Amino acid sequence: MADLGLSPPPGGDEDRGHILLIVGSIFATVATVTILSRLLTRAMVVKSFGLDDLFINLGAISMIAVAVIGLYLVRYGVGRHQYYVSLTPGLSSKIFKLTYVLEVLIVFSVTFVRLSVAMSLFRIFGHRRIWKLILYSVMIWILLLLVINLVIDLATCKPIKKLWDPLSPGTCWDAKTQAIVGAAIGAANALADFILAFLPTVFMWDVQMHARTKAGICILMGMGVFTGACDVLRVVQLQNVNASDWTWTALDLYIWAFLEDTVGIIAACIPTLRPLFSRPACYPSSIRTFINKVTSRSSKSQSESTHRLNKLSNMRPPPTSHSSSSAKGRVSVEGGQCADASDEEMDMEWY
Repeated sequence: MADLGLSPPPGGDEDRGHILLIVGSIFATVATVTILSRLLTRAMVVKSFGLDDLFINLGAISMIAVAVIGLYLVRYGVGRHQYYVSLTPGLSSKIFKLTYVLEVLIVFSVTFVRLSVAMSLFRIFGHRRIWKLILYSVMIWILLLLVINLVIDLATCKPIKKLWDPLSPGTCWDAKTQAIVGAAIGAANALADFILAFLPTVFMWDVQMHARTKAGICILMGMGVFTGACDVLRVVQLQNVNASDWTWTALDLYIWAFLEDTVGIIAACIPTLRPLFSRPACYPSSIRTFINKVTSRSSKSQSESTHRLNKLSNMRPPPTSHSSSSAKGRVSVEGGQCADASDEEMDMEWY
């Protein structure tokens, strides 16, 4: 890269790589917590795993691999000016090679997450023929996007080695063509995310349910709109990338790509956590016993405090019963039933 006529940029050897590290660490942590919470909900409360859980786990594994590659990219020089990175022989080649691997992993991770959301919607709403056809079409569209993304990654340069070694013989698409193709595929990806985000609202339009509850479920299921927004912002940022100073100008592109991946996982997992809070009766008996003990101690402590306060005030303390307090404390855990709803209602609850 040092032979390509690069000149020292104004401002010296600046480094913005820490921005990618901070943003990546925060969102990777949140995504990991949500996926683990989802697994906990499936294992302890719902006690059932489906294809949607399989795909979201595959997406999470890919996300972890993307995060590790991101660490190495910053270590090798992403966030610094290309001129200074090129002063170390072979460093630019490592960055471009890892960037290629990163792009492929993100394509697979985002695809797995989209399939997970589509499978969840299919399990809940797939009992109607028209909705089933719509979801089949969406899943085919998602798989087509996967193929198109991979074909573009393979066809951009011939031979493919020229992607990470610009001085090697071969040809690549010109910058204008790459920008147009990137914008087109980015728009198609955003469309897929927006469709998955708004489908629950369409499907639930005629479902007999309290309006407030319906709105809450639609909002939870429609959080994928944030993933679509990341797609759009990624396309916008692509237009600002300078190929001659890639490691500096493409930093925001790396950030939005990683946000697209992690936000998608977070948005897909949050709706599935509702049973963890709304169905405590489905907790394993050991956990219910622990919660009851904590609640009983809290109720007993509260009763003793009230008794002392009333005694100090020369007032007759109200009749209290530890057993009744404990019973009240256990209502939230043992009250209700774990499987008394209809299949459709339970699917909606356990999305």
